[in-house]
Amino acid sequence: MNSQMKVDLEMFIEDGRKARERGDLANAEQIYATAFSLAKDAGAFMNQQVCQLLFELGELYAEQEDYRAAETVFRKTIAILEIIDGVDNLDTAILVKRMSELCRLRGNPIEAVRLRHRAEKLLKPTRRRLERIFSLAASSAVGEV
Repeated sequence: MNSQMKVDLEMFIEDGRKARERGDLANAEQIYATAFSLAKDAGAFMNQQVCQLLFELGELYAEQEDYRAAETVFRKTIAILEIIDGVDNLDTAILVKRMSELCRLRGNPIEAVRLRHRAEKLLKPTRRRLERIFSLAASSAVGEV
């Protein structure tokens, strides 16, 4: 993806957020859709910026209580993240957890539980790494006293 497209996507993401903050959800949806279409046409839809754009669109749908649309967008985002960052990554875990919440809200508790367990499984290595880091930092701090 060229740097001009990256700048344009950042601008679209920011403009969409501003429209959402103003309560202009229809305009925000149009901004996100236009940006995704431009990225797709440029062949530049497999990157973190597009994932951020799709996340914003999914959140917009969730704000509108269109949980099925939000879930669909989040599934696309996860598919892209898994291609560019691998299956086990923090962004995927966050989105899977968010999808679990959406499934619960739309009355699908079985899927919500399944997704929550998947998110917890993805987050477990991250928690262990953080615990080790904090443990090392604490033991290092104790040695300095």
